[in-house]
Amino acid sequence: MKAVRNRHIARTGHINTSHYIEIIRAITRATYESLYMIDFKRRAFEYVSENPLFLCGLSVQEVLEMGFDFYSRNVLPEDQELLFKIKTIGLDFYHKLPLSGRTSYTISYDFHLVNQDKTPILIIYKLTPLYLSEDGEISKALCIVGLSYHDSSGHICISKQDSQEIWKYNLNANKWSKEEKTKLSERELEMLRLYARGA
Repeated sequence: MKAVRNRHIARTGHINTSHYIEIIRAITRATYESLYMIDFKRRAFEYVSENPLFLCGLSVQEVLEMGFDFYSRNVLPEDQELLFKIKTIGLDFYHKLPLSGRTSYTISYDFHLVNQDKTPILIIYKLTPLYLSEDGEISKALCIVGLSYHDSSGHICISKQDSQEIWKYNLNANKWSKEEKTKLSERELEMLRLYARGA
């Protein structure tokens, strides 16, 4: 059914975005993270949340008007080459996946955004497809931006919904490696619960 729906979208060239934008807007109210939706064909943002983390001191309207030019203006220069590489290796990985499962995957990685005062902020960026075009390319995607818990850019990872497997990319070896997701012990879970309560 999903494949049929995606083919219909590709033929008409139009998706009614109002419904799922309202859903994204509701999620935004419940999280500190920044959410936005992108249209790859138009290289544009269709929705940008008001969370200041992603805005880099700009207004939502300014970011919407910039489209993908936002990245060249607000990503640390030394990280822009990294983003180009991630795009290349990410698409290569994606194109090897069966069409039926492509919307089940999420890629995440870390890079620096630069605020208007030129202060770099390391963020974790997650992208997951919402819709595919007729030829299986990502048409629209949901992106989530939060503060990174690492101390450097990179940390490229792909995960699949309902799977314990993850794929990590080694920038030095230039290859993917498959691993099992880390399972926390009961003791570790309890420590996280205490931390969340401020104990």
